[in-house]
Amino acid sequence: MKRMSARPSLVLFASLALSFATWACSADTPSADAPNVVPPGASEVDATNPSGSEGTASSSGGASTGSRGRATRMPGSTPEGEVFWQTFAAGNYDALDQLQTTLGEATKKAPSDGYLQRLLGVSYFWQVAEGSRTSGGVFRDALASFNGIEALEASKAKSPNDPWTPCFLGLLKYEVGSRLGNTTQKGDGLRELARGIELYPEFNTYCRALARGGAPRSSPEFQAAVTDFWRVIELCDPTVTRDHPEVSDPSKMASCTIRARVPHGYNGIWMTMGDVMTKVGDARIANAFYANAKLAYFDNWPEKAALEKRLASQAQNQALFADADTKNDPELAFHSARTCVMCHAK
Repeated sequence: MKRMSARPSLVLFASLALSFATWACSADTPSADAPNVVPPGASEVDATNPSGSEGTASSSGGASTGSRGRATRMPGSTPEGEVFWQTFAAGNYDALDQLQTTLGEATKKAPSDGYLQRLLGVSYFWQVAEGSRTSGGVFRDALASFNGIEALEASKAKSPNDPWTPCFLGLLKYEVGSRLGNTTQKGDGLRELARGIELYPEFNTYCRALARGGAPRSSPEFQAAVTDFWRVIELCDPTVTRDHPEVSDPSKMASCTIRARVPHGYNGIWMTMGDVMTKVGDARIANAFYANAKLAYFDNWPEKAALEKRLASQAQNQALFADADTKNDPELAFHSARTCVMCHAK
């Protein structure tokens, strides 16, 4: 299948591929602007709810509740869309090539369906985010980035008020800009994420936090990410604070993170933010956040062993983040081979 109607120049593509290769050779040392992430809650659409309203009130007030119910579902559920969700829920990364072929053909048959374009774009995003699962090579990842941007731009053009697309489009643009050292592209990514925050503040603030969460912990980028993580908590469960990081009512954060397509968003977000606070060097808050992840939806969570391992090795992980050798930094949840499926897998 021809996946791009307008290919990037050979020089640009080779440059991006070389940048991916350089990054892959030092994958244990994330650059300041080199996210490789897909956030909890990403790409959620409840196919049983074609009206677009997700049926869950936000604890942060009417504005975000309204944005969450606005244009979240495009044209009705399709067989191809269901194939995507079944593949995603199963974490079947090996089926991505066939899935992209299926979705690509579907978008040609229904060129006005922005929802299918979004799913196609998210499939490429998934490919890059969990690229450590395969030995497919850096050219495969580079091409996936371009294909993903193209599909998500098409989705944005058809459904400009969709609040989910800005996350993936912004993160891909930011990452490509980081790989190429292109500040304009990185700025485009941040502007797209800011546009998403206007549409759906809880979700897209989280996406922007993830974009910069892999930066060195002393950098302005990482500090901005930490600020955004705390903003998400403020929006979703304002009872959780630096002084009192324990959750008293899991339903508050669950209202922001649990959907039919995201059965473990609650667990994934707390594990992710526990990792970030471990990197910050605050063991008290990190352990509280990890413990929060165990309060709901935990018994059947496929990643619960990873959470328990973090609790058991928290002190060691904090020390590794604190030393001068960034190559020995522990793996962040949103830089792992389970980046997407830690929240979406059933």
